[in-house]
Amino acid sequence: MYATEPELSIIDISKINSSQFLSTFTSMQINNNKFFLGAVVPTAVDWTSRIPCILEVPQGVVAYPDVHSLVTQVSKITGLVMPTDADSTINFKVIVPENLNSTVNAIIRVYTLTLSANTTDAVNLTLNMDYIGDTENADTAFSVTVAATNYSVTDGIESIDIHDINPATDPAEKDIITGQLFRDITADAAGDVMIVGIDLIIDRTSD
Repeated sequence: MYATEPELSIIDISKINSSQFLSTFTSMQINNNKFFLGAVVPTAVDWTSRIPCILEVPQGVVAYPDVHSLVTQVSKITGLVMPTDADSTINFKVIVPENLNSTVNAIIRVYTLTLSANTTDAVNLTLNMDYIGDTENADTAFSVTVAATNYSVTDGIESIDIHDINPATDPAEKDIITGQLFRDITADAAGDVMIVGIDLIIDRTSD
């Protein structure tokens, strides 16, 4: 029992009337995964949600799914390769959770794995997305774009680098997000990269 929490008491509900019962149990709250009786009003909690996106099939024939062997670790990792040969595009989707109490404040987080040396330490990505709600048409032009940007990658093989892309427009809860990542090889270095994961990050500080 924490010193800041009131002592728990056993209540014989057969000896209290309905109004007393309601008054008692509407004041019940949860703190540190424990039920306790008290009059403390819950305050805002700072936390984030991380929802993994589903990597769909690549667009076109340049990007491709692959299994990459990690020799020292004696294991393998999968993803979608965006090679240095030509411009490439991959597709993804994710569903926004519901019961959000505030603006969604979404970030798309991309995880890349370098498959070869990258002399300029960058990968140039453009993000295109559409937010689709209930009864809305899924086959519409992308409405949210984050312009081409060079994101830093490590000049070495098999480095994991994390890139946060912040769209200007946020989705609504329960929206399906359909998205594309486009790599422009003329704007970055030679070097294949594998997209090993994409996450939807939601700042829920105000929830």
